[in-house]
Amino acid sequence: MNHPEPEEALSLLGLDLESIRSLFKTWDEPVYRADQVFDWTYRKLEPSFDAMSNVPRSLRDRLASRLFFPTSRVVTILDDAQEQTAKLLIELEDGERVECVALVNRNRGPTLCVSSQVGCPMACVFCATGLMGSIRNLTTDEILAQIFRGLIQLAKMGVKPETTSGTLSTNVVFMGMGEPLVNTVAVFGAIKALTDPDRFGIGARRITVSTVGVTKGIRQLTKLQPRVNLAFSLHHADPRARQALIEKSFSPLDELMLALKDYAKVSGRLVTFEYVLLDGINDSDDQARLLVRLMESFGYPHLVNIIPYNPVRGLPYNTPSRGRIQSFMGILESSGIRVTRRRTQGTRIDAACGQLARTGYEPSETSTGKPLEHSSQS
Repeated sequence: MNHPEPEEALSLLGLDLESIRSLFKTWDEPVYRADQVFDWTYRKLEPSFDAMSNVPRSLRDRLASRLFFPTSRVVTILDDAQEQTAKLLIELEDGERVECVALVNRNRGPTLCVSSQVGCPMACVFCATGLMGSIRNLTTDEILAQIFRGLIQLAKMGVKPETTSGTLSTNVVFMGMGEPLVNTVAVFGAIKALTDPDRFGIGARRITVSTVGVTKGIRQLTKLQPRVNLAFSLHHADPRARQALIEKSFSPLDELMLALKDYAKVSGRLVTFEYVLLDGINDSDDQARLLVRLMESFGYPHLVNIIPYNPVRGLPYNTPSRGRIQSFMGILESSGIRVTRRRTQGTRIDAACGQLARTGYEPSETSTGKPLEHSSQS
């Protein structure tokens, strides 16, 4: 006698409301129950079916047997109360670990900085994550689980997650561990869930994808996700000098600039050029003037975001002096380039830009995974 194969469990975070409603119809359950489940999940941030008290027990049991929440867990949270920053060490189902950072901002909504990979293939010489090598891509579920856990953390930090219209006021930046545009399948899947008004309901203008430069990925973003913000990690306007800083950059700078122009043309959005300022490496007046010429040739609305280097233990780089930073920015400003300086948050807990590498915890809490050869899902 042949027995039917058991139904495959489905990820709750991976399903939209209509999919849940359709599932409930096959179970002869009223569709409003799906709305209740989504309210518990995305508004109350409840990761357990058992706690959904207005859903009948029989349905909760059936949900638990058919659907699952991504099996990630928060191992440790490092908190910098002074800078209103928390870093979450999150363990994935296979035992690998990534970091997610929750930041409370002064004049705008809170921000979640999420990872797209375990490690990173780009090998930026000044970045802690780059030292890890490329271990593996994250799945869409693993990215969404970070956001779910991060929203819970923001609530614990006293941040109201919703606007008066019920949508989330949180900013999400793909600036954590990894190169997002190497893992486009999972990242774009996460963006779809984030912008779904029935799920996280985060506006596309609150989402930023940061890339060191993958031409194919930028063109995919232009075609499939043109409403989100794009931040390009430039770090040097001279192609050879930039290549020395980003050892495994996939694309030459001139090719990347063409792709960025296409994104700006199609999206109508401002492109942010991120520039980590390294003492004696890329912070001279001449290098500032070279940057001005590159920005003038871009021809579309843009912003240069100066990021004073955040030190990484074991690396031979330093943060420029305040005067050097001001001189560099002054040359850009006097040339009509729109420029801002990134506010540094979380340096005491290794949570600032370029510092994410599962550090600051007890030695027993770090991953023992070994770097693997890089392979793209895109």
